[in-house]
Amino acid sequence: MNPLEALDHNRYLCTGVGLGPIIRMVEASSVSTEADFNEVVNQCYQLWHEQLGADVAFLATAARELCAFTERDRITDFDGLIDPLRNGSFHSGAARAKQIRSVWVDRRKPWSSAASQILQELESALAALAIVSGKVRIDGRLKQAWSDRTVVDPASVFAAVARDMAINLPAHVQSMKISDISRRAKRLGPDDDVHAALEDFAVEELIQRPRRLPVAYYDVLDRLGVLGRREAKGALLLAFGLAQTTRLGPDEFLDRVEQLWTGAK
Repeated sequence: MNPLEALDHNRYLCTGVGLGPIIRMVEASSVSTEADFNEVVNQCYQLWHEQLGADVAFLATAARELCAFTERDRITDFDGLIDPLRNGSFHSGAARAKQIRSVWVDRRKPWSSAASQILQELESALAALAIVSGKVRIDGRLKQAWSDRTVVDPASVFAAVARDMAINLPAHVQSMKISDISRRAKRLGPDDDVHAALEDFAVEELIQRPRRLPVAYYDVLDRLGVLGRREAKGALLLAFGLAQTTRLGPDEFLDRVEQLWTGAK
């Protein structure tokens, strides 16, 4: 297995949720201009911070607790590299980041060589994450801690809901939807059920319906026997349509959804 496959495998065994679709990286051999290099940097940043951000933070801490110092250093080194490279590439006011980027790139030009180097650094950091995730898998306390974190992680909840609905999205589309969910999650209060809210947000993003259901989405899918099947999206569309036109309680709502679903079949 490559590092991402190993990380995905260990994550699934620890938390019950894999990584989901991963952004496809540009090949270094296709890089010939500064714009091409900037795109490679941006993709590395999106993968590291947006798609793997919660796992990077957890595994970096776990590496310290496990005394996996070599792996921890590789994780933190890449973390400290990708931020100034990206900020220096895309933010006009980031003078310090621009200076760091300029020095780093000048030592590694041409652009294809610089792109190859940053991809190698990413590969090394991902390999470190994979090693630490394997150590976490056999540590009961850290394994449970990782699982607990995914319950309130927007990316993890989104991946689980998409899997239940048998919906596969391109990585860039998934990233945008997760970003929207993360922004909405910041507005939740201390008394809100974060996991339930994230599930609602994920369903709304996947179905493009603004109104919430009177029951959990998986209660509908389970009642209709379509959990994880292609029919799941159609079943939820029917449920949302009913929710928009009625004010039924949970049990009555599920009964009515089942009647409509059976009649439609």
